[in-house]
Amino acid sequence: MSGVRKLYIYTNKFFHKHTSLIFTLLGASTASLVCLIQKISNSYSPAVREYVDIFSIAVFAAAGAIVGKMIYELHYMAMFDFLTRLGNRWFFNIRLTQELEKKAKDGQDLCLAAVDLDNFKQVNDQLGHAAGDELLVSISEIMRKNTRNIDAISRWGGDEFVIIFPDTTIEGALEVAGRLRMSVLNCEKCRGKVTISIGVVLVEKEWDKKKCLLEVDLMLASAKKTKNAIAFARAEESGEI
Repeated sequence: MSGVRKLYIYTNKFFHKHTSLIFTLLGASTASLVCLIQKISNSYSPAVREYVDIFSIAVFAAAGAIVGKMIYELHYMAMFDFLTRLGNRWFFNIRLTQELEKKAKDGQDLCLAAVDLDNFKQVNDQLGHAAGDELLVSISEIMRKNTRNIDAISRWGGDEFVIIFPDTTIEGALEVAGRLRMSVLNCEKCRGKVTISIGVVLVEKEWDKKKCLLEVDLMLASAKKTKNAIAFARAEESGEI
């Protein structure tokens, strides 16, 4: 690991642990600088004051950049999973609410998939949790590569993930699910260790978040009966691939 990477990780850990203290010191420092700059400006000629003004603008611009970075970090920590860099439950709930509102308004197709790793517990038990974490990261990358930017992938918890497919037919969602399943089968890091089971549903207009999760969980449970399978449902039919 490079020195820059180590410094970045250490800085992030320090920031996450001492956020309140950092903001307090930043506020106190900014207020002190305001007082100092005002005193200096009154002590020198107009020509010197111009340089003092430029200096003060630079200082406050830097302070603003620091605050902006901190706010971004806090937002990222709140919305994304640390290990996989995918969305977390909060992110998923926000996106699903938005997509359900769009569907109610525009009537566009919306699909939802639940993905679960088969035999993941055995990997943790036999190879250790570090190996399990590596598998989760690998499968997260596979999901990123096989979905669109508008699709929302989240780690629901443990070895289970959920994917929102906006403006997507059930056929389109099943095509992506098939690619995901085959990509995991062909992944060297995953081969012989885990496969994935996927449940896919076409969301109906009257469904709320609770109903969406209930239906996609039922499909996932159906796929898990045989493992390495895809189960799907829409209003007129259901099935398994």
